[in-house]
Amino acid sequence: MTGPLLILRKTCLVVEETHHDFGPLPERPALKGAVDAVVSNPLVGGYVADLSPATAELRELGEHLGELLTSHLGGASDEIDGYGKGAIVGAAGEIEHGAMWDIPGGGRVDARLADRGGPGVPA
Repeated sequence: MTGPLLILRKTCLVVEETHHDFGPLPERPALKGAVDAVVSNPLVGGYVADLSPATAELRELGEHLGELLTSHLGGASDEIDGYGKGAIVGAAGEIEHGAMWDIPGGGRVDARLADRGGPGVPA
């Protein structure tokens, strides 16, 4: 999962199982998950006119993160009640570096979880 531009350094996965909040006991726990990745950012330190070379790598990363999240939540995307996505850019990065993640990378996470039913947006 390494490309010529963005090197995957680490991932972190959080899974929340809520067995009971209030009211009747549910048939199964409510599942929520979030997965994040830390990648190198070779674009820092100067203006870059064209950010598109990173999009293929972000698509691959998004697919990987979607599969990782789904597999840790039982493998059936229709049983996932919520998930999270976003981008945080370090102090030397630009807002656009985080924004370029949303469509190719975050979109692949959304696509991987699209058959889960319910609204097509993260919780």
